[in-house]
Amino acid sequence: MYQIKIQGKVYQIELDDEQSNVAKVNGKSATHDIKNLGNGMYSVIKENKSYTVQVLKSNYEDKAFDIKVNGAKYKVKAKDRHDIILKELGLSGASGTKTKDLKAPMPGKVLELKAGLGDKIKENEPLIILEAMKMENILKASADGIIDAIEVKIGDSVEKNEVLIRFK
Repeated sequence: MYQIKIQGKVYQIELDDEQSNVAKVNGKSATHDIKNLGNGMYSVIKENKSYTVQVLKSNYEDKAFDIKVNGAKYKVKAKDRHDIILKELGLSGASGTKTKDLKAPMPGKVLELKAGLGDKIKENEPLIILEAMKMENILKASADGIIDAIEVKIGDSVEKNEVLIRFK
């Protein structure tokens, strides 16, 4: 199950394990066909209606996206079943240990460093802009801290889970 928040409205989405083109949206069954056109563009057919979807900005760490559907822009925030369970248990956003490293969530290329060695940073402060699949992804600090080491430079190619920044 997923919770998708679009412009403040929440949708409950359940995918059908046996039919990849069927999902329940707020309890109502809907068929869809999604085709990846490349460069962040998708063709979506839902209930015989056609939509052109473009991903403008993505932040996989926060599961937040800016998209354009048939020319109209939307802000989208996603939660998967793990996020939902943690919230129900009162544990969302909580963590028992402080993160010591910022790691690449996917392979990509470092476009911009937003902070420097020794900088005091705040939670959710943008640290690195990473280009992946021709989209810019903003990697943010998961907690307040001080930058102890920067392991990459602008133009570096990085692999998934590669350490980019270390914190004190």
